[in-house]
Amino acid sequence: MSVVVLKAGGMTITIRNVVRRKSGVFHWRMRVPKGLRGNHGGKSHLDFSLKTKDSQEAAPRASKLTAEHEALWASLRSPEVVSGTYTPQQVRDAAKAQLIALGLQPGGGREGSDGWWTVLDSFEREHGHAFQEARHHDGDGAERRFLTPVNRETERLYRDGEAPKEVTLTDARATYFRLHKEGAEGRFQRDTNLPVDAFMALAGDRPLPSYTRDQANAYRDEMSARGNKSGTVRRRLRVLSAIFNMAKREHSLTMVNPFEGMIIARDGADATPRLPFTLGELRTLMAACRKADDDRRHILSIQLDTGARLSEIVGLRREDVFLSDAVPHIIIRDHRDLGRRVKTAVSNRRVPLVGEALWGATRAMAEAAKAQGHGEWLFPRYASDGEVKGNHASGALNKWMRTLPGVEGTTHSFRHAMRDRMREAGIPEDIRDAIDGHGTKSVGERYGSGHSLKLLRDHMVKVVISPDGTP
Repeated sequence: MSVVVLKAGGMTITIRNVVRRKSGVFHWRMRVPKGLRGNHGGKSHLDFSLKTKDSQEAAPRASKLTAEHEALWASLRSPEVVSGTYTPQQVRDAAKAQLIALGLQPGGGREGSDGWWTVLDSFEREHGHAFQEARHHDGDGAERRFLTPVNRETERLYRDGEAPKEVTLTDARATYFRLHKEGAEGRFQRDTNLPVDAFMALAGDRPLPSYTRDQANAYRDEMSARGNKSGTVRRRLRVLSAIFNMAKREHSLTMVNPFEGMIIARDGADATPRLPFTLGELRTLMAACRKADDDRRHILSIQLDTGARLSEIVGLRREDVFLSDAVPHIIIRDHRDLGRRVKTAVSNRRVPLVGEALWGATRAMAEAAKAQGHGEWLFPRYASDGEVKGNHASGALNKWMRTLPGVEGTTHSFRHAMRDRMREAGIPEDIRDAIDGHGTKSVGERYGSGHSLKLLRDHMVKVVISPDGTP
């Protein structure tokens, strides 16, 4: 995109970034680097009339605009900007403050103004004698080598006016919390902040379009180097990808999500197999839990004969336990206003209490009735209004189980063991899913009130383990 200014013999002189409109007036037109379009209102190209039909007059005006914008864009890619110690938003804020201090307003120089002399004089005062000499004696714009990123942005801001506010990663996270169905919950915010804060520590808090795949890859590699398993790395990358996608959609950003479709070396190969407890291990656990007869062992006993997730049991409230009904049972459900949520929609369910689960729930309710000042939570050691500490419970219970001879699994092994026990007993898959809240409902299963508690109980008693360890 250039215009011929002069042809003489074999020599041709052209000027870059100039187009001639049908009216004959020359315009300066230049492509904005993709990562810097937020500084120009999202525009992919800048286009200014040079207000002349004379190519000889258009040439110096276009050259000046080209030089100014190349300098500005170079400043916004300078080491202090790229390193995150001096962000583009800080540059813009400082430039705006400089204009206001001079009694000028953004955009005030669009049509030509004596204010340009005020701007240049302020640069001269800032940079001193060397700038003054270069400006008045060296010529050819020599003084521009002294300009800081703030100085160059001051020029741009005075000429072009303010562009829309850039959406940073902090802004995107706030949007994510505001719009996500679980965004107000403390646990969800903690799980989200962990990868976001770690990535910002590595790459800075920047406008979203400025992040690159290299930075995303660097974060992935750092997580792996710290010993995180690939499953953990994958979960954290998914959080960041979801934040970028929501911000892209909600803020109408033109950008590529740097976390989309990321590859993790040996993804899943380092996962630790979750083996079910054997009948021998379950028998050992049954005896040890009954002997200890405290809140922690009550949790494990309920898990043993329901196959429920640990967090589902830890988060029970007294109002969720029905011991005097025709079929004693628990209700696993959300209490979102109290900080308790279940994993998926199908995790909300009623589960009959049989065997060790009935014993554990009965003892837990008796102990909860004696407790003072702990509200309605069944296991106040690990649950209170606003927080259910499933991870704390997991660490303590797994540590205790490792002290038992011949027991090698974790709390999640109860879930796998229950699934195997039901399968071996010939319990139909839809019943198994209804009991452990697993899988997804088919269209037909979404109608009606589901399986009756009696039907579920009649199947569950098939897998109750007798004291000698046999079903």
